[in-house]
Amino acid sequence: MILDESHKRAFVHLISAAFEKDPLFVHLLGPEAPAGRREKLAGFLWDKAHLMAEQRLGVAQDGKLLAACLLATPESRVTPSFPMIWRSLRLLRHFSPALLQQLNAYAEQTQKHAPDVAHHYLVLIGTHPEHQGQGLGKQLMTHIMQKVKQHRTSAGLALDTENADNVRLYQHLGFDLRHEAHLKDLPLYCMFRPREETT
Repeated sequence: MILDESHKRAFVHLISAAFEKDPLFVHLLGPEAPAGRREKLAGFLWDKAHLMAEQRLGVAQDGKLLAACLLATPESRVTPSFPMIWRSLRLLRHFSPALLQQLNAYAEQTQKHAPDVAHHYLVLIGTHPEHQGQGLGKQLMTHIMQKVKQHRTSAGLALDTENADNVRLYQHLGFDLRHEAHLKDLPLYCMFRPREETT
């Protein structure tokens, strides 16, 4: 399902819970970051997705959001707009300038190793911890890969993970590990899955 502004609160709650132990969130916020700080960061990512024309997708059951993702398409904006810059400045009320610098450094690293052709990019994907292991993430990934397959100008789907355990999972889904990098002590695994030709 496509998420709209009415889903923001549920998305923020879901991502805050799903990414409590995520290496990037821990790197940015610290290992004992309270839920409120994770929610602020998740809210920022939600707003960024809107301003950069990224797709916000999810899986819900009985009206409850159980899994969600942010997906940049070849049509998504690649440069921040003035509202995006303003939102970044507002984030300083909750986080230090160092955190924004780390976010920028992360973006620079991942963009540096991104495919140099039009493609989709999976910004993030998460399932609420209470519903992990039920195939919801795979259901969402299957939907994403189908969207990529139907997009004539996209060369495929790129993503980055900081969790070494996820590399084999994504390889099982057809992704290739294209590059390994480091952001201080944070490993980055840059992966890409070429678009399947439609028949």
